[in-house]
Amino acid sequence: MKKGKMQYRSRIRILYDIIENIHYLREEEGRAPPTRVMFFANLSYERFTEYLEELKNRDIVSEDEYGLYLTQKGMKFRDELKKTLMSLRAFGFEL
Repeated sequence: MKKGKMQYRSRIRILYDIIENIHYLREEEGRAPPTRVMFFANLSYERFTEYLEELKNRDIVSEDEYGLYLTQKGMKFRDELKKTLMSLRAFGFEL
């Protein structure tokens, strides 16, 4: 029996998954607790905190009493990254 080849996510894809999950949770549930975002992004605590710190340092993500949220810069970054990923998919590429 053949096992499927494990697909690794690129750094950009992981950042996009975190950003997209923050956006989704805030829109759907009104809050985005870090542990929920970590769970939905399928990351270990160590990797999640590393990526989250980078996003915070770049002023893409911030935190309030309702958990994580995308800053104005973060929303623009999300929109641009989403367009880029869709364009890549249209040509048969995956990140």
